Amino acid sequence: MMRAQQAIAFGDNLGYLPPHHYDQIFTAHGVIMIFFVAMPLVTGLMNFVVPLQIGARDVAFPFLNNFSFWMTTFGAGLLMVSLFVGEFAKTGWLAYPPLSGIAFSPDVGVDYYIWSLQIAGVGTLLSGVNLIATIVKMRAPGMTLMKMPVFTWTALCTNVLIVAAFPVLTAVLALLSLDRYVGTNFFTNDLGGNAMMYVNLIWIWGHPEVYILVLPVFGIFSEVVSTFSGKRLFGYARWSTRRWSSRSCPTWSGCTTSSRWARAPASTPSSGSRR
Repeated sequence: MMRAQQAIAFGDNLGYLPPHHYDQIFTAHGVIMIFFVAMPLVTGLMNFVVPLQIGARDVAFPFLNNFSFWMTTFGAGLLMVSLFVGEFAKTGWLAYPPLSGIAFSPDVGVDYYIWSLQIAGVGTLLSGVNLIATIVKMRAPGMTLMKMPVFTWTALCTNVLIVAAFPVLTAVLALLSLDRYVGTNFFTNDLGGNAMMYVNLIWIWGHPEVYILVLPVFGIFSEVVSTFSGKRLFGYARWSTRRWSSRSCPTWSGCTTSSRWARAPASTPSSGSRR
C-alpha cells in the first residue's frame, strides 16, 4: 500500500491515501513487523531449539516463559485495538518527539503504542533472562560453553543484548509517557527538555535490536550450511559472534549522524566505529 501510494502520488495526483492514513500505515508496518512478527519468531525459535541443543528438558523457568509469551500476546492485542478504537499512531515506528508529544498527537494512538511496547518489551526482557539462565545452568554434563553449537552461542549473545538494551526502551517510553500524561518536559525543547535525548536513548536500544534479530539468523544459516554440506564450521565462529555482540552497543551513535538535530561531534564515535 505504501509503495503503491508513492508510485502514483506525483504532481497534482495525491494518490489514494490521505496523509494521515499513510502515516498510520507506515507506523503500523514498522511496529508490527519488528515487535510482533520478527521478535516473536526469533524468541520462539530460541525457546524451541536451545533446550534441545544443550540437552535440557525445558527452559530454566517454565512459568516465566509462559508469562513472557502472554505479555507479548497481550501487547500485540492492545496495539491492534488502536486500529479500531481511535487511530493508530502517526509518528513513525520510533515515535520521535515532538511528533509523539501531546501537542502534535493528542489522539490515543501514541498511548496504545506506549502501553503495548512497554508490556511486550518487559515480556521480551523476561524471556531473555530465562534463556540466559537456561544456557548457563542447564547444559548437559560435559557440555562446556566452547562445545555448545553455534546457534546456542548466537542465542546466548542475543539474550545478553536483550537484557542490556530493553531496559533502555522501557525507560525512554516511561519518560515519553510522563511528558504526555503528567506534563513533564523531558523531550520538549521550548520548555527546557531536549528532543535529541530521545533520539540518543531510542537508538541505544535500537542499534542492538538489529543484532538481536540478525544474530539468531546467522546461527541458523551456519547450522544449516554446516549440516547439509557435511563440513564443520572453521575459523572463530564463537569469538566472532561475541565480537559482533560487543560492537552492537557502541555503534548506536551512527544512527544519529544523518539527523538534522545532530551536531558535528555526534558523528565522531560512529566514524571511528565503522572503520
